[in-house]
Amino acid sequence: MAIYSLRIYGKEYKISSRYDESYVQEMAHLLESRMKELAEATGSVDFYRLLVMASMTVVDDYFKLMKECRKADQPQFASKLESIIGMIESSLTEKRVL
Repeated sequence: MAIYSLRIYGKEYKISSRYDESYVQEMAHLLESRMKELAEATGSVDFYRLLVMASMTVVDDYFKLMKECRKADQPQFASKLESIIGMIESSLTEKRVL
């Protein structure tokens, strides 16, 4: 596993990941973008509040996509999404990020 440095909303993180750096940076950029959108929309400046709210929007997107996959009878996509969520949960349990 490689170790990368990420900067999310002004905070520096070192994480280990089996994914390539560009993919990890892309995920970090998405999270930071959501945090900035929410900061503008709500006026909040609290980092952790914005982080939780941004994470909730990502989970909401996941649930909507899962529902669409099941509705469209696309079990292979639903299965892949469940696998991705499992990896995320496992990473968090092990106190490391993807």
